[in-house]
Amino acid sequence: MTISIITSTYDSFYNDNKESFYIPGKTFNQRITSLTLSCLMALITVFGFIGNGLIAFVFVRKARLRKKYFLLIVISILYAFGSIFYILNSYYIYYNETMHDPMCTIHAYAISTLSVGGIHQLTILSLERYIAINHPFLLMRLSLQMKIFSASGAFVWTLLTTTPPLLGWSKYKPIDDNLHYCVFDYLSKERSTRQYLMYLFFNGYIAPLSIIIFSNYKIFSTAKGMIKTRKVDVYKKFLYNQDPDSFYNHLTPKNPCKVDKNVVLLPDLGTGNFHSYYF
Repeated sequence: MTISIITSTYDSFYNDNKESFYIPGKTFNQRITSLTLSCLMALITVFGFIGNGLIAFVFVRKARLRKKYFLLIVISILYAFGSIFYILNSYYIYYNETMHDPMCTIHAYAISTLSVGGIHQLTILSLERYIAINHPFLLMRLSLQMKIFSASGAFVWTLLTTTPPLLGWSKYKPIDDNLHYCVFDYLSKERSTRQYLMYLFFNGYIAPLSIIIFSNYKIFSTAKGMIKTRKVDVYKKFLYNQDPDSFYNHLTPKNPCKVDKNVVLLPDLGTGNFHSYYF
């Protein structure tokens, strides 16, 4: 019943606005699918913006937290703004329209830049964690200005990755009629477009992933070595605190009359007798 009311409202709205919107014929299932996808995009916008914005707000309030979690603040801000653009996806899916320029290019460029920018900032964050574990004293001398410089350098890397389509190397466009919003062109067979895809794949995925894997591997290796060293130190401390008498007492047999398996008879050259030695 609820679905019928929603779809009837959907139809009546478009029947009253035929001059404003061109709506091709859609089946009942297609309308439900569009409505569902539109709601999901709206939820991404709401929860993405509130969640990431709240993280940034909490850490920005105090100077000590701003310095310590600066990169996390930058990442949260990027993803918060990236979530806002999903409201356009929701709009165009719901009204069954396809984006056109300039909105198409602006939307695709913003989404690509904010998404790749978040990946690049995560890469810098992994390097910071590597320095914190392997070179803790160096991290203590790392100032907020240096972190700002690192984040800015990563963002320049992002712009170099996502800006070429604006300059004619590939382009942002809607891929097909079912995808109402714009993305980078990954279906074209033109050589320049293929070259840009390789460039984007390397800068947006291969290079950041390699740095993140390297950083986490070094962190794991260092942590493993620290745990092993700690175990050795604890064992040495345990042996040092042991009573020497109690350590050797368990080597002598409790019952002198009982023959022990670990007995050695050695001759006494002075008397000619044999003495037993336990071990």
